[in-house]
Amino acid sequence: MKTIFYSILLTSFIFADGDFETRFILFLVFIALGGVGYKFITLRTGNYDIDYFTKLLGWMLIIPAVWGILDSLNIV
Repeated sequence: MKTIFYSILLTSFIFADGDFETRFILFLVFIALGGVGYKFITLRTGNYDIDYFTKLLGWMLIIPAVWGILDSLNIV
């Protein structure tokens, strides 16, 4: 999980140079990350331990996704 986070962080530093195309690609990456996070938050398996873990993982994905979307739109 740390490897994925650090690779996304490195990719965001590489692409965040101000061009429209790179910001658009980053925007799409964060939209996809938010979609996966939303899927994990709303996933119900019936097992409370797995549901708790997937909700926690979903929130860990959706919070940076929202921040990245706002940053790519120059709101933050």
